[in-house]
Amino acid sequence: MRYQRIISIGVLAAAITVTTASVANAAPPEVSKKSCEAQGGTFSSDRATKTCITVWPPETWVSQHFPGIVYLLYPSVYYSGHWHVVETDQSTTTQSQKGNGDVTTTTTWQVLSHQVVGDDCLFVWEGTNGSVDTGVCEYYGVYPQS
Repeated sequence: MRYQRIISIGVLAAAITVTTASVANAAPPEVSKKSCEAQGGTFSSDRATKTCITVWPPETWVSQHFPGIVYLLYPSVYYSGHWHVVETDQSTTTQSQKGNGDVTTTTTWQVLSHQVVGDDCLFVWEGTNGSVDTGVCEYYGVYPQS
């Protein structure tokens, strides 16, 4: 029983040593021409600094719908409507590495277009209401400025 315990401790110590050695010998991340071009990036090297710049395809998103209201004569005369935002963004990721040091990654976003879209517009006059062109709600400020 005593020998079995000593052997078990020895096997455990050897396993920890092997695991520690393999983690310590793992290669650090690297900016390389091959990996950069594989992700669609542009590789450059200046002195000991390697850089990979990747410009991602634009992404367009549409927000949820928001309500808006403008009172002309509170509370009986007003315009109300709903609107949403359509925005197109583009991101650029820059990875750089000096020598065999750590890889620094930064991502920047650029708004290519931002548009507020009116979905509907309703004019209310003392209990009577009717749909009107969304341009009317835009004129009276029911929707925010783009």
